[in-house]
Amino acid sequence: MDWLFFIMALISLPFWYLTSDPLCTVLILSTVEVLGFAPTLRKAYRQPYQENVTFFFLFMMRNGLSIIALEHYSITTVLFPAAGATACLLLITTVIYRRKSI
Repeated sequence: MDWLFFIMALISLPFWYLTSDPLCTVLILSTVEVLGFAPTLRKAYRQPYQENVTFFFLFMMRNGLSIIALEHYSITTVLFPAAGATACLLLITTVIYRRKSI
């Protein structure tokens, strides 16, 4: 999954160039990531047994470890991994809730 961060870094360069502000770039990328997570969340709600909770748990843990490993904490450095971890936590919670309610 390190390639994902590499790709996101490449995608962020035009935004950084246009906005001249790293925080604005991180806000845009985090928003796009969370919005892109919406179809997965919808599918997890409708078909909770088709989602692999272990994968999303590991992805959430990776983002949490990424935050812990940071040398400098700021909204710019923490926002993107925190958004990914929060989205995964929401998905895991949704799947567990739906599995118990069905």
